[in-house]
Amino acid sequence: MWIDIHAHLYDKSEQELALCLENARYNNVITIVNAPTSIETSYTVVSQCKKETSLYGVVGVSAFDVEQLADGWENDLKELLSNDKIIGIGEIGIDNTNPRYPPFEKQLSIFDQQLGIARDLDIPVVIHSRGAEQEAIDMCRSRHVTKAVFHCFTGSKDALKKLIDAGYYVSYSGIVTFKNNPLEKLVSFTPLERMFIETDSPYLAPEPYRGKQNEPAYASFIGERVAEIKKVPAEDAAGVIRDNFSGLFNISVSDK
Repeated sequence: MWIDIHAHLYDKSEQELALCLENARYNNVITIVNAPTSIETSYTVVSQCKKETSLYGVVGVSAFDVEQLADGWENDLKELLSNDKIIGIGEIGIDNTNPRYPPFEKQLSIFDQQLGIARDLDIPVVIHSRGAEQEAIDMCRSRHVTKAVFHCFTGSKDALKKLIDAGYYVSYSGIVTFKNNPLEKLVSFTPLERMFIETDSPYLAPEPYRGKQNEPAYASFIGERVAEIKKVPAEDAAGVIRDNFSGLFNISVSDK
């Protein structure tokens, strides 16, 4: 039984979401973390998680959305965090690779503010760090953030070692199933006890669905590929990932 640590489901209708979760359960994906990118979509995630037992949520402002904030957004975020089944702050972070993103200095400021909230509340953060992994790790450590998942990780081995040494976790996406992908050596290096898997739905569908819209049901393909790389039975890898989830988020997850 697998956990999809990161999926974007906030734009689905009630009927679409129900079908998505039914497909996930059919494919042995029992728990999904629903990740927004803005204050507005965070409210949607809260509403969805209240209605669906297999959904948990994080709330936060992504690097792409840092210029669309109203005054008082920090108070809105703290209010959102008070809801049941909201288990952390995310997706937040910095991106130094995409020219469509807001200015990097603005990203840094909003990221830093959210890290401060996470530290004060002692809750996990889910981090986007493309092209800026080392800087994101340094910011987490300087803010004394102790609980972090670096989602959809594609950074260097040096950055990976640094985040593992800091006590953080890493999550791998469907990229790991692609032919000649760059992640196999990173997965081999990462202890299962510091690892999650994710679909990042609706993006990055794994083989054999590459190029199509992704969904949480496909997390099993990612998990099975990770288990193959780690040379362990898939059910053992899934069990360790469930334990990681329970330990980081203080949530008991059944394997039924």
